[in-house]
Amino acid sequence: MTLIASFDIVSSETETGSVRYIISKVHRSSFILGKFFFLFLVFIIISTGIALINLIYQYSAVNSFQLENVVLFWISSSLYLGCFISIFLFISTLSANNKISFTMSVVFLGILIFFISQGNESYLKYITPFFTGLKIWSS
Repeated sequence: MTLIASFDIVSSETETGSVRYIISKVHRSSFILGKFFFLFLVFIIISTGIALINLIYQYSAVNSFQLENVVLFWISSSLYLGCFISIFLFISTLSANNKISFTMSVVFLGILIFFISQGNESYLKYITPFFTGLKIWSS
């Protein structure tokens, strides 16, 4: 969902030329942060609704109130939403065209899914240098 909502959020305005009128009135950083916070707020509201539905379902099925699981789900999904929205927003700012932005986003997701499907944690060394530093330091 984040890919569909954010792959063309900046590139479509660059392609149509409407970004020139917006940038003349506000700073570029305010423009990008406004786009990010709007998408983040929309997805947080959706994530909160899903968490509440999950809480109601758990209470009706198990007849116990498991708030900690729902809160952990909401926090982790919020972190992932923020990461993916910022990555797709960055890709959208790099490209001048909707098609290029969509292609770059799909390629990024394909590479990420390939690394995750490897089954072990060795894919993390390609994504995070911090993990590689921890592996070397702990050895």
